[in-house]
Amino acid sequence: MAFLKLDQLPDFSWKYAKNRWADFVELICIDNIDKEVSLNDIMNIYVNENFFSTADDESPSEKDNKYFLLFSETFLLIKSRSQLLKKYYPFEFVNKSTIKMSLLTNDNLLYIYLLLSSNTSCLEGSLASKFTNSFEGFSQRIMGYLYPTFQSYLFGTSRTRGDLFYGGTLRDRLDRLSKCLNTNLRKNETINRHNDEFSGDRKIDVVAFYQIDCESYNAPFIPVSIGQCSCSYEEWEDKQSSVFNRRFKNMFEEVATCHEYMFIPFSLRGINGKWASDDISSIQTIVIDRFRFFSILDLSKISADVIITDEIKDCLKNALEQLYAAFQ
Repeated sequence: MAFLKLDQLPDFSWKYAKNRWADFVELICIDNIDKEVSLNDIMNIYVNENFFSTADDESPSEKDNKYFLLFSETFLLIKSRSQLLKKYYPFEFVNKSTIKMSLLTNDNLLYIYLLLSSNTSCLEGSLASKFTNSFEGFSQRIMGYLYPTFQSYLFGTSRTRGDLFYGGTLRDRLDRLSKCLNTNLRKNETINRHNDEFSGDRKIDVVAFYQIDCESYNAPFIPVSIGQCSCSYEEWEDKQSSVFNRRFKNMFEEVATCHEYMFIPFSLRGINGKWASDDISSIQTIVIDRFRFFSILDLSKISADVIITDEIKDCLKNALEQLYAAFQ
C-alpha cells in the first residue's frame, strides 16, 4: 500500500538539486509494491505520461533524451551512495539502472529514517512533525558523541518533560542556560517581552557545554557548542545564521566563542563523496549531513541498535507500516 505522496513529479532544479532527485528515486523504490524501481519505470510513469512541462519547440524525442540523461545521472549519484555508505545503504543494484530494497537491518532502517526526515513533504498527516521532532533528539545524541565529556541537551521545541530545559517561560529557560554557562543574561534579554512566552527556543535546538571548573570556583567562558536542526532542503542555508556566535553573545554576558553546528538529515555530497560544488558555497557552519551522521557513529563505535530510540522506531513503524513490521 502506497504511503508516500509521490504521484506527481516534484519541481526540483536539475542543476542544483541532484541529491533531492536521488532521494526521490529511493522513495519511489520504498513505495513500490515490489520494492524495486528502474530508470525505465520512471521514464514510463513520469515522462511518457507527460508529468513534465516542455518547451513549445521541444519534440517528444528531445524531451525523452533530455530526461533519460538527467535520470541516468541520478542513478550514478545513487550508485556512489551505495559504494560510500556501504552497510548503511538500504538499496542494492539489480543492474546499473535498477535498484531494489535490501533485506533491512537496523543500519538500513537508520538510513531510511534520515531519508524520510529529509522529505517530510511526502509524508501523510501528522507524520511530518513526528519526524522533525525526533530528528532534534537524534541530533542531540549525535552532539553528545562528538563531545563525550560535554553535557548535551535539547533546548528546542521538541524537549519533553524531565529535560533540563523543559518548563517555564522562555526567559526562565534562557536564565537556566546562563547558569549552566556560569554567566548571566544580558539586560536586553531580561526585559524582552517575547521571553515571557512559554513557547519558543530562540532558534537554538541543541546545546552542549563542559563544566571544566570545580563548583567552588566556577567561572564563565567555558567550552560551548550550539546547534540548529533543519529537515528542509530549502531552509537549512538561512537557518545557519541562528547559531552564529554574534547572536549567542548578544544573549549572554560572558561566553566564549562557540562551535556552530547545523544538523541536516539529507546529503550535500557529489558523486565523489565530497561536498557538491553547488552546495559548498552555502556552508557557513559545521554541517552534519546524512553522510557525517554515519561517520560519527562509526568513529564513536556506536551501533544503530543504540541510536534508534523508541521514538524513531515509532516514526518508522507509522511510516512504513507493514514493511517495517515484516523485518522485526
